[in-house]
Amino acid sequence: MPTTAREIHKVLTFKSGNFVFSRRFDQDNIATELKVFHACYDIIASLPTPPHLAAFLDADLIRKSIFSTAALEGNPLDEKAVGALLGREGPATAANDFEREILNLKATHDKFILAANKAKDAKPLLLSEDLIKAVHAAITIGVNDAAISPGLYRNTPVQVGNPEHGGTYVPPKILEDIKTLMAAFVDWINSDALLRTDPVIRAALAHYHLAKIHPFRDGNGRTARMIEAMILAAAGYRLIPSTLWNAYYRDMHAYYIAFSKSENNADDSVQPFLEFFFKSLNASLEEFRARIVEGVKPLLYRDYVAYLKNQARELSPRQHQLVELLLAAGDTAFDSHDLRQTNPFKLLYRQVSDKTIRRDIKNLERLGLICKTGNRYRLIDDAR
Repeated sequence: MPTTAREIHKVLTFKSGNFVFSRRFDQDNIATELKVFHACYDIIASLPTPPHLAAFLDADLIRKSIFSTAALEGNPLDEKAVGALLGREGPATAANDFEREILNLKATHDKFILAANKAKDAKPLLLSEDLIKAVHAAITIGVNDAAISPGLYRNTPVQVGNPEHGGTYVPPKILEDIKTLMAAFVDWINSDALLRTDPVIRAALAHYHLAKIHPFRDGNGRTARMIEAMILAAAGYRLIPSTLWNAYYRDMHAYYIAFSKSENNADDSVQPFLEFFFKSLNASLEEFRARIVEGVKPLLYRDYVAYLKNQARELSPRQHQLVELLLAAGDTAFDSHDLRQTNPFKLLYRQVSDKTIRRDIKNLERLGLICKTGNRYRLIDDAR
């Protein structure tokens, strides 16, 4: 694997020796990964997404993502509890520190990522120490922990990781070294070489190196992932940035292993982290695609039903109304007895013969709008 000195930038610290900023990786491998990502993203971005479906996806995927990035750092609230907390009406209040962390993440996401999503022109996000401190402060503000100083660098040594997740890592230990490295990090990530790098790669490198410096007592992982998401959002990518957090959480062990392998690489290559990053990116794309398709299928089903009634004339008005009632009822199994005896169907069929009921059911089955399970019927999967 050919390398050049320009791929490595070393900064001498007082207590921790040389700290390496690296953009050394397998260029051919990552170039292929980038081509695959861009091709898949362009296809997914072109899928039809009605405004109400887009709004639902935004809320649902962001909820999952906030749960995931918090859970990575040990927040015990499950996804249902996170959803209930974020779904409350009125001013959000937290009953404990765990809820405060969730509300902070949502507020930080809205302030820094949604703002980037609304920008008309995609352009590289220039990082600054003040911006990184502001993100950290927003994530940790109000948490009742004396060890947390929102937006302030630490002045105590910490140890990261554990043997189960690839081993432990000791980041730079003292405030002077952290100040030196954060200044160097900002200069490096904003350098011409990094700004010319694909923003997908730049986002991953920012995530990795910020986590490696570990400048704060707590909240480093959440801050690094938020910064990564902000760079991607500024580059014009929607939903994928925070959806990455879901993939990181689902493969938590591999996430920490990727950090450990890159930190311990003899040639300072960040290939292990980038390989995991692209694996997670592909998982995020698939999740996004599946959610769009899942949301669009019922809309296509309704359009098809309307076509069968209005153009093909294969559905009677009553049969069309039955389909609409079934759609409103959700995943409901029924038989001919239900249509005559239960609400809301009996209002449609109370003055209709059993033969007509059977004919309506048979026609819906013939047209592939319903399917039979045992002795009962239900809408096909695409309708739900």
